Amino acid sequence: MTAQAGEVFKVPHDLVNEQIVLAAALVDKTARDLLVQRVRPDMFLDANHARIWTSVLDADRKKVLPDPSTLVQLSGGVLDKSYLDDLVTAHPSTPSNVRHHLDALLWDGTRAKTVNGPLSEFMTALRNPSTPPERVRALANQIPVALQGGGSRSFLRDGVQLATEHARTIAARRKGQAVYPFGLQALDEYGPNDVDEKGQTLKGTPLLIPGAAPGKTTVITGISGGGKSTFTALLVLLLARQGRKVLYGAWEMGSEETLELLACISMGLSRARVKTGNITDAEEKLLAATMLAIQQYVKFCDMPFLKQRGVRVTHDEVLDELHGYIADAGCEIAVFDLWRRAFRRMRDEGEEAEALYRQQAIFEETQVHGILVQQQRLKEVEKRANPRPTREGIKGSSAWVDIADLIIGMYLPALMKGTPCTTCETIILKQRYGRWPLAIEHGWDGDTVKLTNGRIVAYDPGSEDELGTRDKGSKWTSGGKKKP
Repeated sequence: MTAQAGEVFKVPHDLVNEQIVLAAALVDKTARDLLVQRVRPDMFLDANHARIWTSVLDADRKKVLPDPSTLVQLSGGVLDKSYLDDLVTAHPSTPSNVRHHLDALLWDGTRAKTVNGPLSEFMTALRNPSTPPERVRALANQIPVALQGGGSRSFLRDGVQLATEHARTIAARRKGQAVYPFGLQALDEYGPNDVDEKGQTLKGTPLLIPGAAPGKTTVITGISGGGKSTFTALLVLLLARQGRKVLYGAWEMGSEETLELLACISMGLSRARVKTGNITDAEEKLLAATMLAIQQYVKFCDMPFLKQRGVRVTHDEVLDELHGYIADAGCEIAVFDLWRRAFRRMRDEGEEAEALYRQQAIFEETQVHGILVQQQRLKEVEKRANPRPTREGIKGSSAWVDIADLIIGMYLPALMKGTPCTTCETIILKQRYGRWPLAIEHGWDGDTVKLTNGRIVAYDPGSEDELGTRDKGSKWTSGGKKKP
């Protein structure tokens, strides 16, 4: 704040409070669990301390110990290891009065925000004779409000800190962390014959941006029995093969059936043969070994609700439980198929939307990529001239579209045509940062779950009103005209 022309008013603060809070988080897990829930980087007035805390939060999200060497690595080499070592050496155990120092840190932050915010604006307005009196009085009234709360209003971002943190994100993108592939080439990259609007080749460039990135949400949708759970399982296996740990709420098919499916896909083994017991001794042994190998990367979570008769839980309790399982698994990917089944008491789309927004916030907070599976409205799909999945066709609230960074529709044309099932389409119904809509046609073997020879095909979904309905003569009508 400028008190006089050229004079900058700085709020004095004690760096010891910041140092003790940092040291407590480094040496004691109990203190760290408390502090990471309450403290943001921009609460530190010292820029170096803010950078240290950013790396502490990164370590907490990745479920690794925030020792000095790890923090330096997470910071991209920005932090000074010797300074971190000094913090640990000076405070080898958690101070009993860490809460006192935390309160002091928060109060210092409140004072600084008051000076740089409403007090600065008040002084500027007070000096200007043309400022309306009601504006000056309003700013004066904001000063005591800003001083209340002791740092509890922690979501007003510091501009310098925000810009600094995001500059690190941009720098990380240049080092190969911009796009996170699912592992299915035809879905991750454009093919050799794909071109942009100017006719220039797109071969090898990312199709899904940023893909399965931390903190983002993917929605997979399709009709019941339309292959969406099988397709989701394929993506989970491909993500696990990249070394990414997955929490899998396989509530549509069940944990046992889904683990068996993952193993069959991994081995290229016929699902029908396994289901009928028509496998050899060697295949049975390999199937068991494959399931053991998969579980190192894929942890299953059975439906944690609806088990006890008469016990009802609120939506917030459901989401708290899901948040807890994400934390316990230490995962990078969380899959819930079907997510909506966890909410027994959901009465309307408004409640569903509220729950979806909080689920999205949990993915952002934990820096986990979330995959939610949801059905299309089957009765509406059966009436349409074009039975492909649409955004409007997702069952439930429009928030399914709002919260998704990526929406993939799974479509098996043979289901609607009564023909052999040899192809499928993965339809990109939304990308927050990339091109859509797109339809990618693949060769499809549903028994061994293989997608081959993906290529972009013509796709014009039209609006829900333009999709038409079918008359009794099995002809499609749209706009009053019959189509052959």
